[in-house]
Amino acid sequence: MSRFLPVPPKRGPPGYRSEGGRNRTDNPTYRRALNDVFKGLPHRISLYDIDLVLEVDSQFRAIFEWKEYQKDYNALYVPFFEYVALKKVAKVMQVPPYVVVVQGGKYHLIEVDRFEDPGRRPRRDLNGRQQAVFQTSEGLEFDFEGFKEHMREIATGAV
Repeated sequence: MSRFLPVPPKRGPPGYRSEGGRNRTDNPTYRRALNDVFKGLPHRISLYDIDLVLEVDSQFRAIFEWKEYQKDYNALYVPFFEYVALKKVAKVMQVPPYVVVVQGGKYHLIEVDRFEDPGRRPRRDLNGRQQAVFQTSEGLEFDFEGFKEHMREIATGAV
């Protein structure tokens, strides 16, 4: 049985292109090229890749960082720079930020405190990158149907 949930497409090898033939922004070569556009400017430039922005009736409701893991870890990990970006953008947009981790058929949904001090968030080096560490107890765990229902509640303002 096929289930439909709008999720970011799976990452492909370098040179991966979207359906329209454009380079995807998660392609490392594309990201380096984007960063090169701003080299030499006398400003501090940051580029943020937020996975999902929920807008309902022209009002922003939430933003999400989406991760899918092939194996089970004892905690949920998000690259630290993505966690910080999620919080910064959520503050400006004045919406709740969420981390969604899909792992082994389970959907973990953690609402992040956009005002928490990032220095207080546990970190771990994983695969050569600093990761923000979230415990499953910090959020909710759903099967697909439960996750879909909860997302609808976020969209309608019921939670």
